[in-house]
Parts: sequence; structure tokens; C-alpha cells
Amino acid sequence: MAVTYETFFVLDPTINDEMLGKISEKIAGFIKEKNGTVLKQENWGKQKLAAPIRKRSEGIYLYFNYSAPPTIVDELKQFLKYEEMVLRNFTTKQEVVRKSRFAKKQKGELTERGEHEQSEPIAATGGTESVPVDTKPTELSE
Repeated sequence: MAVTYETFFVLDPTINDEMLGKISEKIAGFIKEKNGTVLKQENWGKQKLAAPIRKRSEGIYLYFNYSAPPTIVDELKQFLKYEEMVLRNFTTKQEVVRKSRFAKKQKGELTERGEHEQSEPIAATGGTESVPVDTKPTELSE
């Protein structure tokens, strides 16, 4: 079963474009070799680091979004362990985003009772009366 992952790589800022291309190809090739599919690959360029890594204050950021078996995370760490140009890498599992009931209610897709909306949305007044959505509250006079 394939899982979708995002991996960010921070590379040594002193590498040239040719070496950067080789590292990108090497990572993409490894993912494909392990029965994965690269969905998206981006070079985010040289950026300042929040904290120094190996006495470097800048790094080149690479982003990979890929679908692969769950075993790839540990294998990728081992694969990159001896790659001197990779300063850091961080992998996260990408979760399927589902609309929450609250988000659906905010968009007017559900009523207060959790049913699918078929008429005008009910305002959050706590009552059951129907209130137009664009009504503005009246100001109190002193």
C-alpha cells in the first residue's frame, strides 16, 4: 500500500547547479527504485537558515512529494546518511484532508442539527427561526 510523503532537503549552499541536478536525480531515482512515484519536485533555492547547520548559515532547499511504500522513510534516511552535501532532511506523511463538520457548517452546507442544507441557513442565534445571512447587528444607543 503506497502512502504519500513530503520530504524537504537542505543542501550545502556551495554546490553548483550540476551537482544539485545530480543529487535531485539520485533522490528521484532512489524513490522510483523502491517502487515509489515522484508526484512533485521543486527547487526552492538558497535561503537563510533559522539556525546554523554544520557551520552554514544558508542552505539550498529541495522539496519532494511522492507516493511510496511505508518502508521508504527509513531506507531514504540510510541512503542519505553518507551524502555529504545533504545537511538535513525532514519527511512527513501527507494526510488525506477531509472537510470537518464545522467547516461545512460555516459554508452553509450543514444546518445546526448536522443535516445537509436544503433551504436558507440558520443563523447562530440558538433558536430555530430563519434569519437572513447578510443581516448586520443593530447598534445600541446610549
